Amino acid sequence: MQTVIDGAIESVEQLKNTLLTLDQTTYVANPQPIFTSTVGQHTRHILDLYRAFMNHQTSGVIDYDVRRRNHPVECHKHLGVGEVEGLLDWLKNFDEASLGDCVQIKNEVMLSAQRACELTSTLGRELCFVASHGIHHLAIIVAIARFMGHEIERTIGLAPATASYQRTQV
Repeated sequence: MQTVIDGAIESVEQLKNTLLTLDQTTYVANPQPIFTSTVGQHTRHILDLYRAFMNHQTSGVIDYDVRRRNHPVECHKHLGVGEVEGLLDWLKNFDEASLGDCVQIKNEVMLSAQRACELTSTLGRELCFVASHGIHHLAIIVAIARFMGHEIERTIGLAPATASYQRTQV
């Protein structure tokens, strides 16, 4: 199960390193109509998913619908980087033994109406989900950065299964 934690750490380190290569202008740029969200907004979203995971200890539920939209972390790169560094510290001290623990999750599931489901899962499964979802948003961050003229390593934001497939093609 340590692999689950290591994978999350790896993806969050990719986020941190990517943010460190970007300037403030790119962090808040909203190059519409190609993109509809900023690097800062995607960063905040990734952090919010991890916060929901982290906060289950106090609320008893991982509520993925709790978001900090319009939070200063969306507009100030140094705040985003600071929160990412704090998240990394937290993940590096996460207790592997708790990954098998059951947990309730809550998540809205419909676009046309406000409908949420509450389901039982495990902390390990949810950490996998959060890391995977974060990689998806990191891929969008990379696309925005490239659109803005930044050179980003080709493996940043790549899904682990895609990387494994590519290794078999060499």
